[in-house]
Amino acid sequence: MSQFWDGERVTGTYLAEQNLGGLGSSGVVYDAYFLFGPKAAWDKAPAPLLASGSPVVYEGEPLERALSTYE
Repeated sequence: MSQFWDGERVTGTYLAEQNLGGLGSSGVVYDAYFLFGPKAAWDKAPAPLLASGSPVVYEGEPLERALSTYE
């Protein structure tokens, strides 16, 4: 597992502006996951989104279910 620190909130603010998975309401996204399939592209906005959730600690089962479709 990889974790990255966004101290300046650059990525978290961008993700909130995109409102991916409805997780942008607080103005900054943190402690979240976004799952994209193998054909995803980051043009104007990352898409298509397959699954998302927050906080990560409570979202293990939904993420596992979403990932199992690609095994």
